[in-house]
Amino acid sequence: MKTEKGFAHRANKDGSFDSICLKCYATVGTAYDESDLDAMEAVHHCTEWLMGRPAKA
Repeated sequence: MKTEKGFAHRANKDGSFDSICLKCYATVGTAYDESDLDAMEAVHHCTEWLMGRPAKA
């Protein structure tokens, strides 16, 4: 597993890669070219919902 700027990259059996946010643990994206994960990570924003916290009213 490779770690890049707040995201862990996991290689899958089918040859694809997952990007996992190390703050909220969401799977940010999956791609066959690991460098394609950069664009998905660039637009990811952790939300309170993803982090298991109730949303503020």
